[in-house]
Amino acid sequence: TGSMETVLKVLKDGLLTLHVPYPYGFAIILLTVLIKGATFPLTKKQVESALAMRSLQPQVKAIQERHAGDQERIQLETAHIYKLSGVDPLAGCLPTLVTIPVWIGLYKALSNVANEGLLTEGFFWIPSLAGPTTIAARESGQGISWLFPFT
Repeated sequence: TGSMETVLKVLKDGLLTLHVPYPYGFAIILLTVLIKGATFPLTKKQVESALAMRSLQPQVKAIQERHAGDQERIQLETAHIYKLSGVDPLAGCLPTLVTIPVWIGLYKALSNVANEGLLTEGFFWIPSLAGPTTIAARESGQGISWLFPFT
């Protein structure tokens, strides 16, 4: 998370140098896009695996109907079809598991930056990037006023 915080602050400083309004808001968006770009190959592999599994689904259903009641035979023949087609059933979930720590790191970095009090600036109609409004603002009825442009 420390490295993501550093990258976020560098992006914010760079955007501030370019006189971009709402530098932290755009730095968060830019960092999210960069992370999504970095994890795209894993996402692509996951989608390709899911599409390959979907294309084999009619064959798998035929095996299940042909060998109803014989679980071992169904598993063996299904594994054989996957092997012949070059499909790995685990290839769909492993890329997702790899990206989870990255997104958790981004969340923690944003949480740490908010706790440092650096995300007090607004972003368009959102009054503060630090999080929901204060309890006092919510109790007085002003806590949801930033949502009014949507109504």
